[in-house]
Amino acid sequence: ICIPSYNHARFLPAAIESALAQTYPNIEIVIVDDGSTDGSLQIAERYAVQYPSLISVCTHASHRNLGIAATVSLCFKRSIGAYLGLLGSDDMFYPRKTSLQAAYLNKHSNVGWVYSYAQYVDEQGTLLPQLFGEDISHDPDSIEKLIAGNRIPDMTVLARRDCLEGIGGHAEGLLYSDWEFWVRMAARFEMGFVKKPTAQYRVHSSNTSIGIGHEQNFKRALAVMDSIRLNASRYGSRLTTPKVQAVIALQRARYLF
Repeated sequence: ICIPSYNHARFLPAAIESALAQTYPNIEIVIVDDGSTDGSLQIAERYAVQYPSLISVCTHASHRNLGIAATVSLCFKRSIGAYLGLLGSDDMFYPRKTSLQAAYLNKHSNVGWVYSYAQYVDEQGTLLPQLFGEDISHDPDSIEKLIAGNRIPDMTVLARRDCLEGIGGHAEGLLYSDWEFWVRMAARFEMGFVKKPTAQYRVHSSNTSIGIGHEQNFKRALAVMDSIRLNASRYGSRLTTPKVQAVIALQRARYLF
């Protein structure tokens, strides 16, 4: 369970506790602090002292702030598990999250990664009525749907290590690097879906994609489309078909307009 952490001191304990509460018996928790200035690192280190066999904590060199993509990549590098899951330092897992998804991957050897719904919660942890996520695992147009909009709650994904290593890390410089990453994963590996919420996605004032203007949001999305278009040939034939290239072009035109 990889936890990239940045300035979420008020939420981080709940995230770590939800990872510790997993019913799956064989877990490791890797926390990488991205230059936090609010005491998040000290919170993580206290948990590591309390649970030395389960939790490890590290930072970038000189405790620099390098952004989410570099932090996620370092999380993956520092972990040793065969299955990897990502938990935002402001989000929470449900207790059976890892067990349900590990069982799914064990049963479906052809599937490289599995995800599910996330339940929205507010700053106090109160459940909100909406669910985040859409099952596109059996959709013949899954790539096109994912390019048109991110339908993958990243905190619900469990993936095989060899699949993650096969497509490289998150693209540094992209604020919506998770979206671009899931497009790459979908282009190379079969996906699965567990039809129930396995995590809680916390909505608050400092979410990356919440509270920003439309123009800034479109610029970030355009950067994702540009990255996919530029690197399509590296990520498999499913991204280079005329239909998928047309969907990318259409989305770029929409964001530019």
